[in-house]
Amino acid sequence: MAIGITTEAVVLLSMALIFVGFTKLGLILLVLIAISLIWEEGLYKTLDSLLAFWENSGLKGVAALLRGYLKRGYSGWKKAKENTKAFALSFLLSLAVILLQVFGIVVVGKAFGLEVPLSRALYGFLMSVLFASLAGIPGGFGANEMGIVLGIGASTKAALTAFTYKFLFQYVYSIVGTVAFYRSIGGGAGK
Repeated sequence: MAIGITTEAVVLLSMALIFVGFTKLGLILLVLIAISLIWEEGLYKTLDSLLAFWENSGLKGVAALLRGYLKRGYSGWKKAKENTKAFALSFLLSLAVILLQVFGIVVVGKAFGLEVPLSRALYGFLMSVLFASLAGIPGGFGANEMGIVLGIGASTKAALTAFTYKFLFQYVYSIVGTVAFYRSIGGGAGK
C-alpha cells in the first residue's frame, strides 16, 4: 500500500510537474527518488540527524513525531525489500493500477460520446494527481476532476467524464478495496 501511494504521489507528481512546464523541479524530484532508492540508509541517517537537530532546537513534539514516522517507514521499507518477489510485484501492481486508471478515463469518455486519446487521458490523469497534490488531502470536491478536465479538454462531456470517472475509480473502487483489505488483514478473526 505504501509503495502504491508513494508511486502515485511522488513519481506522478514529478511527471505532472514536467508536463506542466516545471521541468527542472520535476526532474529534481525524480533524481531525489533515484538517490533515495540507491542510498536509502544514508538518506535515512541524514533525515534522522536533521530531525534530531530540530528536536534539540526546541520543536520537540513535531520533530519527535516525524522521527517516529521516519523510523517506522524506513524499517518497514527495509523489511518489505527482503521479499524481492513481493517487492517487485508491488511496483508492477502500482503501474497496472495507474494504467487501469488512464484507460478508465478513455472508457468513461466513450460512454459519454467523448473520444479521449490515450495521450490526453494520461495527461488528464497526471493533471488530476498534480491538482490533488496541490489541494492537499482531503482535496475537496473537484480538485482531481478539474485536473482531468484541463487534461482532456474543457467541455460539458469532459466534466461529466471527469466526475463519473472519479466516482467509479475512487469512491466505488475504494469501497471494494476497503472490504478486500479488511478481509485480508482480519484473517478469519470472526471465525
